[in-house]
Amino acid sequence: MKSTTLSHQQGYTLIEVMVGATLGLFIIAGALNVFLSASKTNTLHSSISDLQEKARFVSVYLNNELERGGWLDPTTEGDSPTAITFGTTGTGEDVTVCNAAESSSLMCDRIQITYNGVRDCLGAAVNSGNVGVVTNTYYVENGELRCQGTVGTANDIILSDVESLQVLYGLDDSNGQKTPYTSTAQMKDGIIDRYVEAYDFNATGLSTLMSVRFSILLRGSEVNAYDQNTAQSYTLFNEATLNYDDRRMRLLVNGTAIVANGD
Repeated sequence: MKSTTLSHQQGYTLIEVMVGATLGLFIIAGALNVFLSASKTNTLHSSISDLQEKARFVSVYLNNELERGGWLDPTTEGDSPTAITFGTTGTGEDVTVCNAAESSSLMCDRIQITYNGVRDCLGAAVNSGNVGVVTNTYYVENGELRCQGTVGTANDIILSDVESLQVLYGLDDSNGQKTPYTSTAQMKDGIIDRYVEAYDFNATGLSTLMSVRFSILLRGSEVNAYDQNTAQSYTLFNEATLNYDDRRMRLLVNGTAIVANGD
């Protein structure tokens, strides 16, 4: 008679279970690392793309506005829009610049632009739908580039995540000489001689204004664009250096608008 030997079914040993669990943890950790790296890369690229888009928008927008300064509709009668008073009494023609409240201690400039048009920066009609004098005032407040329109004191956001705005004015006031002339008739030779801040010249010198330079510091909308706090320093023209130590990405944008400021 043939005898049958029964063998007991055996499972994994403790060592095999531990080895399998360890390998599984390595696989999970690798997959998690790939996911986190992809997430960080996506956040970084998103912040870069966001800043580039903001830079394109604000450059085109401010250039268009500044180049309109002092524009007179040839179909209307009357003089060109006049400038506001700043730093002294009197008005100038063609282009409106910073007001008397500005000083070198401010973290941000305020620039006012005047021209003939139908609607201001808020879309409000300035002359019952007809051509009138548009006055748009741009400034930075609470991290936002804002515009106050012509009608009333209402203002609205033009662009968010803006740290600072600074402006310089290009003057043609020396006619190639080392020292500026005092007579407007002698001054202009079509070449920009120097860039100054608003409080460095008065309204009588507006006829020598040839261009406007702007410098605007933008920040990315991603709060954690960098892995850790990163020291950043930015200098906008002649102003004090702005220092940051956080995880946001920032971009300094500079531009120059040529002003059609004929006599």
